[in-house]
Formats: sequence, structure tokens, C-alpha cells
Amino acid sequence: MNPPDLEPSPYGPEVAALARIAGVDEDTAALTAAAVVGALAGPNGGLITLGGELQQANFHLVAATQDSARSERLLDLLTKPAAFVQNSLRNHSQTAQPKLVREMAAKFQFPTLAFSSHPGDPHDYQRRESEHLERMTAWNSMQQIAGMSGSCNGLRDPWVNLKSGRRVDPNEMFNRKEPELTAEDERHLREPSFLLTNPIPDTLQKCLAEADQQHLLGLDCDGRLLEGLLAGRRSKSGDLLQQLLAGTDLPVTSGSGFGSLSHASLTVISILRPDALTALGKQTTGPSLGLPSGTLMIGSPSICTTGSIDPEEHKTLSAHYEHYRQAITRVLMERRLRGSFTDLALDSEETDALFAGQADFIAQLESIDAKFKPWSRGLAHLPAALLFGLKALTPPGEKRALVGVCLGLAHRAMKSHLALLEEALHCHDQNALSDQKEVVLQKLRLFAPCHPRELVRRYPQQRMALHRPIIDALISDRKIEQTSEGLLQLVSATSEL
Repeated sequence: MNPPDLEPSPYGPEVAALARIAGVDEDTAALTAAAVVGALAGPNGGLITLGGELQQANFHLVAATQDSARSERLLDLLTKPAAFVQNSLRNHSQTAQPKLVREMAAKFQFPTLAFSSHPGDPHDYQRRESEHLERMTAWNSMQQIAGMSGSCNGLRDPWVNLKSGRRVDPNEMFNRKEPELTAEDERHLREPSFLLTNPIPDTLQKCLAEADQQHLLGLDCDGRLLEGLLAGRRSKSGDLLQQLLAGTDLPVTSGSGFGSLSHASLTVISILRPDALTALGKQTTGPSLGLPSGTLMIGSPSICTTGSIDPEEHKTLSAHYEHYRQAITRVLMERRLRGSFTDLALDSEETDALFAGQADFIAQLESIDAKFKPWSRGLAHLPAALLFGLKALTPPGEKRALVGVCLGLAHRAMKSHLALLEEALHCHDQNALSDQKEVVLQKLRLFAPCHPRELVRRYPQQRMALHRPIIDALISDRKIEQTSEGLLQLVSATSEL
């Protein structure tokens, strides 16, 4: 029985339910949900567009919000289902016996009898028979654990247990398969993780080694990861983080055998206060804010409060959130099986509409001010990434008109992104100008009165064009003055005469 619908939403009832529960606007809920789904989909997550191109679905997201509690609440709603699945997968991996798993992955036959069918010494026969049965039991146990890990079976998932009334039993038996483990089974047990909460740069290398296909989603809920990165303090772990966020190929040891190196990737969703974002601009030196070019910045969500929730609406919200949880499980299962999300393939009409709309979106990106391009050029795939996320949340067999919706959302998101970026760059420029003014004042305290050329000679870079704007700004601020002879001196020196 289908639940009664909420108010019609262009993004679908799942996003509407998430926005209603978290108390935020639907645009913010849709953008954040698409970022989460795209990152959880892993390296194969994306849409096949015109010409057979695979456009990746992942992008970094920075939420500069005044109400971090609402943003964190939304992020918790979006990632909690994946976190419980991950907890179960980690439990499966911790239960497995590494030596036995490697042995099973290297063999192609179930262990045969390790003793003769015509026993000599009865005690020796019983001993070897007991060892054989114990080994068979262990092989079956490892095979079941690997099967549960590969299919994202969540013994520790509270939703599954609540719905089925099942009590967790670590010895629960499942359908028996062939006893041997494939290399894929071994990989499932070796790589159970895909989500990190408030990651620490110093531990990233170790976390990536056990990440599924070395692709991770990092939830920077307190903003410390990004703040530490943009503070400008150089360190080995900070350099690694910068490279991971920028999409640099980094070899990470992921196993033994041929081709034992994989390339790692980290997608970050970070929550920052607006004043923290301003501080990042002030702390940054050089031409870059330190944000990867594929980072989308969004502002504070609109607060949506429509009173209390009646019992009927409660059932509706629960049903649609259950649909969202099931969608996340489907995405993770497809990722674990190294699928290509063919069920989300675009038809010819959707492909043409996305191609035309994305061409217009890219043309607008090309037309923006050059100073914004270093932090915007990596978002050309944003419409396709949003479309992937919303299509992944659509229940199987249901078709929704989402191409136009995602194109409109991408344009609104870029408008907000550029506004926040302009504010951060303006703060950075103001901070740099203030520092440069202070340097001029310090030099004039030592050498005034002096000619502007004499002042410029006190700098490593002795180009008048670089320093004249600072001098003119100080004259406008009435901090210094230029005499009729062309000499520069502090205004305070004149007032003391």
C-alpha cells in the first residue's frame, strides 16, 4: 500500500520528506542528498551521456551555514543508513580469519579428506577426521561471512532488525554456496569501509587501505578538516589531503598479488560557519583559497517550519524515508559488486535534454569573472551529478522528469556558489591590503620622510606599480601624506609640528 503523498515536489517525495524532517528547504536537501549518493556510489557512480561519456557523480560540498545544527541534522539523516551498513561490513571483516580467507581465495577445490578411508590407528583416524570437519566448518563460515559482506547484509542494521523482528545472532546461517572464495570475496572482507566521520589527516593513509576500491566519503561535520587544510600550515598529512581532494592519483597498497596498487580518492562534505569561512579567506596566502576546483559552496538553508506533524503525515514521512534508506542500500550493493548502475541509464530524450542544458551551463561557467574560474571550472559535471543522485533515489520501475529540474537546481546552486566565493575572496583581498598597508607604515616610521622610490627600494620586489596603489590608499585614509616636494611622511608627524 502506497503512503499518502506529501506536497508535490519536483525532486520527488524522498527529498521532500528529508527536507521536512530536517526543517530545511528542498534545494538544500536535494543538493546534499545528491552529494552523498554520488560519493557513496564509488568510482563507477555516474551517468553515461551523449557519445558514451561517463560523467562522474561525486563532487565536494561546503555548507557555509549560520544554522549548523540543521545542516548537521540533514547530513545525519542522509548518511545514517550507510553508516549502519558499514558497521555490519566492518563486523563481518573483523570476524573473518585472514589466514584462512587467503588460503580459501588461493584454492579452487573444497578440502578433500585428509585421512585414509581405511583407518589404521583408530585414535589417529579420529584426530584427522576431527581436524577435517573443523576445517570444513571454518571454510563454510568464512564463505558465509564473505557472502554477507558482498551483498551488504546488515546483521547490525537496526532498520532491518526492527522491520523483521529478528534478533541478532552472530551464528545465523544463510543459504550455503560453494565453499571456495573468489578474489572479489577476499576484497570485500579486506575493504569494508566507504564512509569516514570527522576524519583526521594523519590517519587517512591507513583508512584508505581498507576503503572499498580506495574511495571514501569524508563527513567534516565540525569543519576542522577543511579549516586545517586552508590554514596554510604545511605537513605531510596535509599535502596528502590536498592531493586526495584535488583528485590526484596516489598509489595505495590494497592487497597482495599482481597489480596490488590502487588509486585513492576522497570526497568531502564539510559544514562551516560563515565567520569560519571568512577566517579561511583571511588565513589563506597566495592566489588560491585551497578549495579543489570541484567544490560546490552553498549558503545557509531556508528554515522551513510548518507546525507539528500529525499521525498521518508521520506515516508518510516514515514510508518515504524508508524508500530513501532502501535506495542507499541499492547504491552500496551496486558499488560492492562493481556494477555500473545500468538501471539509471538515460533514454534518448533525456540524453539530448541533458546535453543541451549542460552545454548552456558550461557556457555560463565560461562567462564568469576570471578570478572565480579556478574554483568553478571543476563543476561542469554538476547537472549530471545531480541527475544521478536524484535518479538513484527514484524507486525501481518509476520514471520521473528530472533533467530540467536538475538543470535549474544547478544554475541556482552556481549563483549561490559564486556569491559565497566573492565574499570569501573579498575578505581575503581586504586582509591582504590591510597587511600591506601596515608594512608601508612600519617602513615610513623608520625612514620617513622619503621619496616613494626610496620606499620601494626597501622591498624585495621593487616595482612601483605593485606598491603605488597601497600608498594611494593610505593617503586616502589620511594615514600618510605626500608633501609638495614629493616626500612621504606619516600624518601624525605633521600634526606634531
